Amino acid sequence: EMQAMQFRRTFASVRAANLFLSQGDHRAAGELFDLIRPFDPARVAARELSANIRFGDADAAARMLEERKDAAGDDFDCWSLVVAARRKLAIDSARFAEECSDSFESPSHYALAGDLDGAYREMDAMLPELAGLADLPILFGSDMVAVRADPRFFPLARKMGLVDYWRETDQWPDFCFEPSPGFDCKERAASAPAAAP
Repeated sequence: EMQAMQFRRTFASVRAANLFLSQGDHRAAGELFDLIRPFDPARVAARELSANIRFGDADAAARMLEERKDAAGDDFDCWSLVVAARRKLAIDSARFAEECSDSFESPSHYALAGDLDGAYREMDAMLPELAGLADLPILFGSDMVAVRADPRFFPLARKMGLVDYWRETDQWPDFCFEPSPGFDCKERAASAPAAAP
């Protein structure tokens, strides 16, 4: 029970740290990672590195990745490619697909590499496990801005049950109220095709 409580605390704190980092608040993210580090140092080190690769400064993330190769573990090759893409360096798309597909973070990896087709392909593959979940932080970070702006986002959100929730409760996600999302969320939601029964 104690291990389960620590895992829940660690998981929730990592998600909160990711949110802070995605909004540019490195101090608050660092404080959260430091708070939970004693519970599971190896896991927290890997999650902190992943968060910085996705949301931190790309050059700083590249340095961090080199300094903490041990924390990256099996993800090192993928994360190296993500950092290279974020730094606008040329990457091998076949190698990227081989190293960065089939994980919960793979839609983010593809989005950060500028491959929206790949991001949507990965999310479609994950749809059975994502459908019906109202709490999907992977969709709403700063790494997924281009994904949310894409016309495919609202049909996907409809398949997940999110559009019905937003329309029924009139509780819309924060990105709908940003200064210039470039579209009207309610209009896109209304025109998104109904989910298949």
